[in-house]
Order: sequence, then structure tokens, then C-alpha cells
Amino acid sequence: ATAGAARRSADGVRVNRALCERFSRRESDALVGQQRVRINGAVAVPGDRICESDTLTLDGKKVDVPRRLFHDARQDIQRGAIAARGKGELHGGGQIGEFEKVYVVYHKPVGVVCTTDESVRNNVVTACKFPRRVFPVGRLDQTSSGVLLLTSDGRLPNAALRAENKLPKVYEVAVHRAVSPADLRTLRSGVVITTVAQRDRGKARALTAATLPCRVEKLAPDRLQFTLTEGRNRQLRKMLEALGYHVTALHRSEFMGIALAGLEPGAWRLATARETRIIQRAIDVQKPAS
Repeated sequence: ATAGAARRSADGVRVNRALCERFSRRESDALVGQQRVRINGAVAVPGDRICESDTLTLDGKKVDVPRRLFHDARQDIQRGAIAARGKGELHGGGQIGEFEKVYVVYHKPVGVVCTTDESVRNNVVTACKFPRRVFPVGRLDQTSSGVLLLTSDGRLPNAALRAENKLPKVYEVAVHRAVSPADLRTLRSGVVITTVAQRDRGKARALTAATLPCRVEKLAPDRLQFTLTEGRNRQLRKMLEALGYHVTALHRSEFMGIALAGLEPGAWRLATARETRIIQRAIDVQKPAS
């Protein structure tokens, strides 16, 4: 028997999330797929949720699920945190206070421009259709896709993008040919590129310097996963171009620990309680000492 039929409601914590206290999300999904996880004795399936009264086991041994996960799940439901297919309708009839700061996770599709200028075709404000005025935290190129935070909180961009905070950004990049082992080592250690460092009264100042060392994993001969803690303009494209590679696709899968979690291209949702804590911690770091 499987637990899925009884555990498809919005209540409780997803079984893979409950396991993520001990395992990565990928490992958790694999454990569920291998039928090694059970809820109240029934085999768990992807998408199942558990409540506080349930018993979760892995290979027959009980797994203790932190109570805060259930608290977060209840808070998400109460806030109406999940958007109904990203069309501006909050699940459960949730409302956002007029002056409440909002944090929106948006799956930016290729073609959308990260500008709040609504005269620009395919601008992110018009494309997202969020019912409140928000602006993007950083940017993704028009030809790139992936997770993009939108917010009404003016403190967040500086907190999220300052290099010294070392908040991770994860990208999956496809190139036109296989990446050699030597070039892979070079990408990891740093590549000298020229980027726009800042703009002063409309004038751009160029910076020519090596990129910081970063984590690079090979997903396929022509596909790489980068984890960056800096964010220079068009950094990944320029790093790869410097080594003779043409980027055919670039997707940001994670930003400061926040992922899309199955969000379809063009859809949005409000940040969960866990994600809001990540954002708040980043903002708190920016506060001056009293």
C-alpha cells in the first residue's frame, strides 16, 4: 500500500522536505523513489505530506521531524503563500496588507526583461502581473531563465547582492561543445574578464579582473552547474566566452538558498516562511551595529 492517496492535501510537510534535515533534496527524492520511506507503515510516494501525528520511517527506523517544519507549513497556508498558477490569485483567499513587505519568487522565462519600465516590451512587471508594485532583486539577462526575486522591500537588493555577504547563486549552463578538463579547472580557479563595475551619472566604469574561485560541476559534456558568490555583469557568459565557448542556455536554479520548487515558467508565488527567514537574515546582516 502507498500513503499517497491520503496525503495529497495542502496540510502538513512534504515528505522530501521532512527528510531534507538529514539529506539533500536530491537524496531525499531518491530515497522516496526507492520505496525506502514509509508514512504510518505505508510506502511514501513523491508529493506525500506528513502531519505531526504521523510516523515517518526510513528503512524501518523512525525519523524525527522538527516541529518548526509543521509550524512553517501552517504559516504558509494561513498566509495564502502559494499563488494559484501565478495569476495573482492567492491560494486560500490570502490577502496582503497594504504596507506589508512582500517577497515574491518568480520563474522568469526567456524573453522577459528585468526592468520596471513598463514602456519596455516584455518587462518583468507586466509579465509577472503581481497585484502590488514590486521590483526585481538583481537581474537575469533577457536570454536567461530561472528564479528571480521580486520585492517591495528596498533593503533586500543591497543585502542580497553585496559580494561580501557571499550568498550563493546556482546556475545551469549549456554550451555549444564539450568542456575540456583543463577549461573546467580554469573556470573553477578564476577567469580574467572585463565587466561594468558601477555606473556614475550614466557613465560605466569597466573592471578587468579575475573572477573569484567558484564551484563548477559537470552535468554533461556540454552542461555545467556553477555556484557563485559574486555577481558581475554577464559573468558566466563572459567567463565561458573567454575560453572559446558559446552559451546556448543559462538557467538560475537557486538564489540565496531559494529555489523554484516546481514553479512553472512565468508563474510566481510568495516566499515561504523558511525562505522569508533566509531573506530576513540577509537583511539583518546589513543593519548597523547599535
